[in-house]
Amino acid sequence: MKSMKIKNVLSKLVLVSGVILFGAFFKSNSEAQDASLKPSPAAFIQQWQSIRDQLRESAKPFQKPEYGIRFLVRGKNSENVEQLVIDKLPRRIILVIGGLQGDQESSEQFAKSLQQCLNYPLNTRLAIFDYPNDDSISETGGVLRDLLRELQQESPDTKVSIVAHSMGGLVARWALESTVEPEKTLVAGVVDHLTMICPPNYGSALARYADVLEISDALTKMRKGKDSFITILTSLIHDGLGEACVELIPDSEFLRKLNAFERAKGVRYTILAGTRGPISPLVGLASSMAINETRARTRVRDNAEVYKVLDRVKELMTSDELTLGLGDGAVALESARLTGVSEFTTVPIQHAEWASVDLPQTQVLIKKVAASMTGA
Repeated sequence: MKSMKIKNVLSKLVLVSGVILFGAFFKSNSEAQDASLKPSPAAFIQQWQSIRDQLRESAKPFQKPEYGIRFLVRGKNSENVEQLVIDKLPRRIILVIGGLQGDQESSEQFAKSLQQCLNYPLNTRLAIFDYPNDDSISETGGVLRDLLRELQQESPDTKVSIVAHSMGGLVARWALESTVEPEKTLVAGVVDHLTMICPPNYGSALARYADVLEISDALTKMRKGKDSFITILTSLIHDGLGEACVELIPDSEFLRKLNAFERAKGVRYTILAGTRGPISPLVGLASSMAINETRARTRVRDNAEVYKVLDRVKELMTSDELTLGLGDGAVALESARLTGVSEFTTVPIQHAEWASVDLPQTQVLIKKVAASMTGA
């Protein structure tokens, strides 16, 4: 009861801080408009980023990431889960890991559909790795590494197959590849197969739009209507403070470090990359031409900031990530590839469709995952 009261107080404090900061932001922006009557888009964005950073900084003391491995109860229609019990571990665990802004429901839906497709033996169990989906990938990978180490020590005969979507693949890679010998062999010894679905191994251009992803996440939760506003606000803080998006920007320090590691010995890697980007090459070309025309008709003297916005839109619209055949809407094919991994297959699927198990293309994906795991 006491911890619940503390949580409520902290939640309200975060909410009040956010309201004050946003109020100050709109007040200063209003004053700027009154002064010049020509508000600058660049200044507007800069103010918003400053407010965002202040809110994240003030929220850090209240951030309490929750990590854990949960088993799915056997049975096609079961909605229940049970906690990991070390002394009752099966011979094989199939561990499903979601990606950036992914929720537990998506991971469970995919796992249950994979469960039906695999028809696995009694000594195999499916599990979900829950983690703050917007937190530092390296920190999350470190937690997963510790769990795998514990698993190896407690049950040396248990083997793990990891099936990871999007950023989840990088979490798994960090857990398996970032350690040094002899610990690296110890950790990799428990995992013998890593299947990555649409992994951004070399980042994604969309990571530069972290705030849009956060807003989209909040709107999705509000649309579902299961949680109160204060619950949604605190969840956006507890799932991370945007560290993951910084690490997913192409050529980030994190990605350079991760991709300098060697593949984990004894681990079989499989990659399934999506190709159903939402923008066809012709539409992308037409959009680029339209933006160029708009840019040519814009007066530099009065609208220099608009040029920057148009250039960013053009870059996004023509990126491989969004182009049909070259990406899945979030990750480009070339970013999904990984040195040393020969099992690379394309699937006509969009990035977020992995958990929409009723879609025909998702069923194709699930069957390919199952086939790679059974050797069919």
